[in-house]
Amino acid sequence: RPSAQWMASYQVASFRQMGRANSQDLSNMLWALASLGVSPEPAWLQQLLQEVTRRQIQKQLLPQHMANLGWALAKLGHRPDRDWVSRYQDDVCAALPDMKPQELANVLWSLAVLNCKPQRGFIGSCLSAMAERLDSFKANEVAVALWAVARLRGQPDLRLMAAALQHCFTQVWLARSSCDMCSCCSVLAAARCPYSMLRP
Repeated sequence: RPSAQWMASYQVASFRQMGRANSQDLSNMLWALASLGVSPEPAWLQQLLQEVTRRQIQKQLLPQHMANLGWALAKLGHRPDRDWVSRYQDDVCAALPDMKPQELANVLWSLAVLNCKPQRGFIGSCLSAMAERLDSFKANEVAVALWAVARLRGQPDLRLMAAALQHCFTQVWLARSSCDMCSCCSVLAAARCPYSMLRP
């Protein structure tokens, strides 16, 4: 991990470049700090979020940028204001057809960790996108996404839960993803699915 002096110099230099940075640059800046466990200065973070807003208005954010921004904000424990979160969810909904499973799982996870209130229809749109290409999800991505939905107080259709469980039974589970899936099943009361629907 770089020294505190180096990180301070980095924030000064990157702050000056934000106006010329594209959306990938901005998401990478924040992702890098979060990965290093470095909390940026409040003025730096505020400026970055303002620049992201400009890219949102210009429709420049790609799914990967959205996922990286959300993940980084969650790791840093910083919840933006309501308007920013609302625009973020709008962008996610618009990008769902092109969003990879890991990106969708990360978006949902970040909103759940930050305890953001989902907009009307947001969870349903995400779950519909997930259901349409469930076969492309890895077991841990299913577990993370449904754990997040549970934290956001969403309620998936039991048929989706049954399909998700069957899909995961066919894969090699990591201990953590198995634990996450059991946790979200408990919260969502998915155990009420008939046993015949859940058998692999």
